[in-house]
Amino acid sequence: MATPSTNQGNFNFNFPQAPFLDANGRPNVAWLIWLQNPSFNSVKVANGATGTFTAGGHTLTITNGIITNIS
Repeated sequence: MATPSTNQGNFNFNFPQAPFLDANGRPNVAWLIWLQNPSFNSVKVANGATGTFTAGGHTLTITNGIITNIS
């Protein structure tokens, strides 16, 4: 697992230690369970995300980690 630089925050995720895909090319059961209910000890971020995201004709604007506009 990659460790981000200290100016980006500290992450401690406990994710499955198994290949994401099984022998049939489907997501591993351990990963499916984790994705439905992810577990992590802590997430510490110095600055919130900022950006505009568009999907399906809708736009979501996030400023410093806070949703500021949905249209």
